[in-house]
Amino acid sequence: MNILVTGAAGYIGSVCSEVLVSRGMSVIALDSLIEGHRPAVPPSAVFARSILPIALRSKPSSISTRLTR
Repeated sequence: MNILVTGAAGYIGSVCSEVLVSRGMSVIALDSLIEGHRPAVPPSAVFARSILPIALRSKPSSISTRLTR
């Protein structure tokens, strides 16, 4: 199963990515690297750098996530 993890270079995103990889999932790691660090992304994850926060020029006031099977 392919799973997209946003904010994957931050602390929580990198930990979630590690857990998913350890469970045999294919992880696509998305991060702008504005606050995250590329070395935090698991080596087996496919990394994609996002420019969305740069395009928005502001941080969202809230973020909603939903994990489903």
